[in-house]
Amino acid sequence: MENYHSFDSFRRWNRKTALYAAVAYGAGNAFRQGAGNLDDVVERIDAEGAVYVGDLDPAGVEILIGVNTRRQEEGREALRPHHGLYRWLLEHGCRRPLEAGPGEELIQRLGETFPTDVVSALVELWSGRERVPQESFGLQQLSGGDVAAASPEAA
Repeated sequence: MENYHSFDSFRRWNRKTALYAAVAYGAGNAFRQGAGNLDDVVERIDAEGAVYVGDLDPAGVEILIGVNTRRQEEGREALRPHHGLYRWLLEHGCRRPLEAGPGEELIQRLGETFPTDVVSALVELWSGRERVPQESFGLQQLSGGDVAAASPEAA
């Protein structure tokens, strides 16, 4: 999780459901420097890998793409974006104004990380000068009918 509020919601929910081996806090852009330690955590808890959720703005998506570029250069497995949560955020998330749009390079690299439907939705979102913070999905959704979007199967 990139955002503390999202992390706290998922941590509390996962304590009850135990669907994930762990929920980690990435601390936004600081995650770029500390992502290497993630492999130690995955190995220690014998997890099958790691999924990532961040804000749906250029900066949040660049964190994931940047971390994955570095991981692949180092011969490590890329983080998987949580497709279910990203799709939920795109469809139901609270849209906020986007101050600075993405660069062309980021638009070109979206397909390296996201499926075609998510790429199209991101381009449309950002073209409308909007973003969606990840904390749009929290305890209320995790306690209700939207919980399936957060499941490991939806990732």
